[in-house]
Amino acid sequence: MAATFTRPYVEAARDAAGSLEAFAALVPELERLASALSGSEELRTLLRNPAVPREKKRAVLDAVVARVSVGAMGLRLAQVLLANRRLPRISEMAAAFRDQVNREQRIVEAALTTARPLSDGARADLSRALEARTGQSVRLKSNVNPALLGGFVVQIGSEVYDASLAHRLEKAKNSLHAATGNVPK
Repeated sequence: MAATFTRPYVEAARDAAGSLEAFAALVPELERLASALSGSEELRTLLRNPAVPREKKRAVLDAVVARVSVGAMGLRLAQVLLANRRLPRISEMAAAFRDQVNREQRIVEAALTTARPLSDGARADLSRALEARTGQSVRLKSNVNPALLGGFVVQIGSEVYDASLAHRLEKAKNSLHAATGNVPK
Protein backbone atom coordinates (compact mmCIF):
# COMPACT_ATOMS: atom_id res chain seq x y z
CA MET A 1 0.00 0.00 0.00
CA ALA A 2 1.36 3.37 -1.00
CA ALA A 3 1.98 6.19 1.45
CA THR A 4 -0.78 8.80 1.45
CA PHE A 5 1.57 11.61 0.41
CA THR A 6 2.03 9.91 -2.98
CA ARG A 7 -1.59 10.17 -4.13
CA PRO A 8 -1.59 13.80 -5.35
CA TYR A 9 1.67 13.22 -7.25
CA VAL A 10 0.36 10.03 -8.84
CA GLU A 11 -2.91 11.69 -9.86
CA ALA A 12 -1.20 14.78 -11.26
CA ALA A 13 1.37 12.74 -13.20
CA ARG A 14 -1.37 10.42 -14.53
CA ASP A 15 -3.32 13.42 -15.81
CA ALA A 16 -0.21 15.08 -17.27
CA ALA A 17 0.90 11.87 -19.00
CA GLY A 18 -2.31 11.68 -21.01
CA SER A 19 -2.07 7.95 -21.66
CA LEU A 20 -1.48 4.88 -19.57
CA GLU A 21 1.54 4.00 -21.71
CA ALA A 22 3.21 7.35 -21.06
CA PHE A 23 2.41 7.10 -17.36
CA ALA A 24 3.68 3.51 -17.17
CA ALA A 25 6.96 4.61 -18.78
CA LEU A 26 7.61 6.74 -15.67
CA VAL A 27 7.76 3.67 -13.41
CA PRO A 28 11.15 2.29 -14.55
CA GLU A 29 12.52 5.83 -14.73
CA LEU A 30 11.56 6.49 -11.11
CA GLU A 31 12.95 3.10 -10.09
CA ARG A 32 16.29 3.88 -11.77
CA LEU A 33 16.43 7.27 -10.07
CA ALA A 34 15.56 5.73 -6.69
CA SER A 35 18.29 3.15 -7.18
CA ALA A 36 20.85 5.82 -8.07
CA LEU A 37 19.94 7.89 -5.02
CA SER A 38 19.90 4.95 -2.63
CA GLY A 39 23.32 3.88 -3.88
CA SER A 40 25.06 7.03 -2.66
CA GLU A 41 24.89 8.22 0.94
CA GLU A 42 26.89 11.31 -0.04
CA LEU A 43 24.35 12.23 -2.71
CA ARG A 44 21.40 11.70 -0.36
CA THR A 45 23.08 13.82 2.31
CA LEU A 46 23.77 16.64 -0.14
CA LEU A 47 20.17 16.67 -1.42
CA ARG A 48 18.76 16.70 2.14
CA ASN A 49 21.16 19.32 3.50
CA PRO A 50 19.31 22.64 4.07
CA ALA A 51 22.62 24.54 3.90
CA VAL A 52 23.12 23.58 0.25
CA PRO A 53 21.51 26.16 -2.05
CA ARG A 54 18.45 24.97 -3.97
CA GLU A 55 20.10 25.79 -7.31
CA LYS A 56 23.04 23.52 -6.54
CA LYS A 57 20.73 20.69 -5.46
CA ARG A 58 18.75 21.08 -8.67
CA ALA A 59 21.92 21.02 -10.78
CA VAL A 60 23.09 17.84 -9.03
CA LEU A 61 19.66 16.24 -9.44
CA ASP A 62 19.56 17.19 -13.12
CA ALA A 63 22.96 15.53 -13.63
CA VAL A 64 21.84 12.34 -11.87
CA VAL A 65 18.59 12.27 -13.86
CA ALA A 66 20.50 12.61 -17.12
CA ARG A 67 22.91 9.85 -16.11
CA VAL A 68 20.15 7.32 -15.38
CA SER A 69 18.18 8.15 -18.55
CA VAL A 70 15.08 9.77 -17.15
CA GLY A 71 12.84 11.60 -19.63
CA ALA A 72 11.47 15.14 -19.47
CA MET A 73 8.38 14.25 -17.45
CA GLY A 74 10.43 12.22 -14.97
CA LEU A 75 12.88 15.10 -14.64
CA ARG A 76 10.06 17.54 -13.92
CA LEU A 77 8.58 15.18 -11.34
CA ALA A 78 11.98 14.75 -9.66
CA GLN A 79 12.40 18.54 -9.53
CA VAL A 80 8.97 18.94 -7.93
CA LEU A 81 9.82 16.23 -5.39
CA LEU A 82 13.08 18.00 -4.60
CA ALA A 83 11.31 21.35 -4.16
CA ASN A 84 8.71 19.73 -1.89
CA ARG A 85 11.36 17.84 0.10
CA ARG A 86 9.94 14.48 -0.97
CA LEU A 87 12.89 13.27 -3.01
CA PRO A 88 14.25 11.07 -0.17
CA ARG A 89 11.02 9.06 -0.50
CA ILE A 90 11.35 8.45 -4.24
CA SER A 91 11.21 4.67 -3.73
CA GLU A 92 7.75 4.98 -2.19
CA MET A 93 6.74 7.21 -5.08
CA ALA A 94 7.93 4.63 -7.63
CA ALA A 95 5.95 1.92 -5.81
CA ALA A 96 2.82 4.09 -5.84
CA PHE A 97 3.21 4.69 -9.57
CA ARG A 98 3.64 0.95 -10.17
CA ASP A 99 0.53 0.24 -8.04
CA GLN A 100 -1.51 2.69 -10.12
CA VAL A 101 -0.34 1.15 -13.40
CA ASN A 102 -1.13 -2.33 -12.06
CA ARG A 103 -4.64 -1.25 -11.00
CA GLU A 104 -5.37 0.25 -14.41
CA GLN A 105 -3.99 -2.81 -16.23
CA ARG A 106 -5.76 -5.21 -13.81
CA ILE A 107 -2.49 -6.80 -12.71
CA VAL A 108 -1.80 -8.14 -9.23
CA GLU A 109 1.68 -8.78 -7.94
CA ALA A 110 2.20 -12.09 -6.23
CA ALA A 111 5.18 -12.86 -4.01
CA LEU A 112 6.11 -16.48 -4.67
CA THR A 113 8.44 -18.28 -2.29
CA THR A 114 9.65 -21.79 -3.12
CA ALA A 115 12.15 -24.20 -1.63
CA ARG A 116 14.09 -24.16 -4.90
CA PRO A 117 13.67 -22.31 -8.21
CA LEU A 118 10.65 -23.37 -10.27
CA SER A 119 10.90 -24.37 -13.91
CA ASP A 120 9.36 -22.01 -16.45
CA GLY A 121 6.53 -24.48 -17.05
CA ALA A 122 5.71 -24.74 -13.35
CA ARG A 123 5.76 -20.94 -13.01
CA ALA A 124 3.40 -20.62 -15.99
CA ASP A 125 1.03 -23.25 -14.54
CA LEU A 126 1.00 -21.54 -11.15
CA SER A 127 0.49 -18.14 -12.76
CA ARG A 128 -2.50 -19.44 -14.76
CA ALA A 129 -4.04 -20.98 -11.61
CA LEU A 130 -3.64 -17.70 -9.72
CA GLU A 131 -5.10 -15.73 -12.62
CA ALA A 132 -8.14 -18.02 -12.62
CA ARG A 133 -8.51 -17.54 -8.85
CA THR A 134 -8.09 -13.74 -8.85
CA GLY A 135 -9.66 -12.88 -12.20
CA GLN A 136 -6.67 -10.64 -12.94
CA SER A 137 -3.31 -10.96 -14.60
CA VAL A 138 -0.63 -12.06 -12.16
CA ARG A 139 2.97 -10.85 -12.04
CA LEU A 140 5.04 -13.34 -10.04
CA LYS A 141 8.03 -12.15 -8.05
CA SER A 142 10.03 -15.19 -7.04
CA ASN A 143 12.08 -15.82 -3.94
CA VAL A 144 13.82 -19.01 -2.79
CA ASN A 145 13.72 -20.16 0.83
CA PRO A 146 15.10 -23.69 1.41
CA ALA A 147 13.42 -23.76 4.86
CA LEU A 148 10.11 -24.48 3.10
CA LEU A 149 11.48 -27.97 2.30
CA GLY A 150 9.09 -28.28 -0.65
CA GLY A 151 5.97 -26.71 -2.13
CA PHE A 152 5.41 -22.97 -2.22
CA VAL A 153 3.92 -19.94 -0.50
CA VAL A 154 2.18 -17.24 -2.52
CA GLN A 155 1.14 -13.87 -1.13
CA ILE A 156 -1.21 -11.62 -3.08
CA GLY A 157 -1.99 -8.52 -1.07
CA SER A 158 -3.06 -9.74 2.37
CA GLU A 159 -3.98 -13.25 1.16
CA VAL A 160 -1.46 -16.03 1.71
CA TYR A 161 -1.65 -19.44 0.05
CA ASP A 162 0.70 -21.76 1.92
CA ALA A 163 1.25 -25.09 0.17
CA SER A 164 4.69 -25.66 1.65
CA LEU A 165 5.87 -28.91 3.16
CA ALA A 166 7.09 -27.02 6.23
CA HIS A 167 3.54 -25.70 6.80
CA ARG A 168 2.01 -29.16 6.38
CA LEU A 169 4.53 -30.63 8.84
CA GLU A 170 3.76 -27.88 11.35
CA LYS A 171 0.02 -28.59 11.03
CA ALA A 172 0.62 -32.32 11.52
CA LYS A 173 2.77 -31.63 14.60
CA ASN A 174 0.08 -29.39 16.09
CA SER A 175 -2.59 -32.01 15.41
CA LEU A 176 -0.52 -34.67 17.17
CA HIS A 177 0.07 -32.41 20.14
CA ALA A 178 -3.65 -31.56 20.33
CA ALA A 179 -4.60 -35.26 20.19
CA THR A 180 -2.25 -36.15 23.02
CA GLY A 181 -2.99 -33.07 25.09
CA ASN A 182 0.61 -31.86 24.96
CA VAL A 183 1.02 -28.21 24.14
CA PRO A 184 4.33 -27.37 22.42
CA LYS A 185 6.47 -24.70 24.05
